[in-house]
Amino acid sequence: LLHSPSTTTTTTTTTTTTTTTTTTTITTTTTTTTTTATTIITLLLLLLLLLLLLLLLLLLLLLLIIIIIIIIIIIINHNTTYIIIKIIIIIIITIITIIIITIII
Repeated sequence: LLHSPSTTTTTTTTTTTTTTTTTTTITTTTTTTTTTATTIITLLLLLLLLLLLLLLLLLLLLLLIIIIIIIIIIIINHNTTYIIIKIIIIIIITIITIIIITIII
């Protein structure tokens, strides 16, 4: 019998596990400016409305002044029929002017 030498084989297995955890935090800040724009538009519209009311008030004041001047002319002149026709024409023209300006605005 031949004596066979015993062979011992040792296998070493090394397993390295690397776990990388990456956490990304994204913070989004959104500022809305719609409320500011709406407020500005509302204030501008209110200002426009105020200006329109002021214009209407001035037109009414102008009409009142015209009527007073016409009454003074009637008192000075005694030819009333001709003056009354002029008064009616001036009042109609003034009312039409006020209506046209209001429609345009």
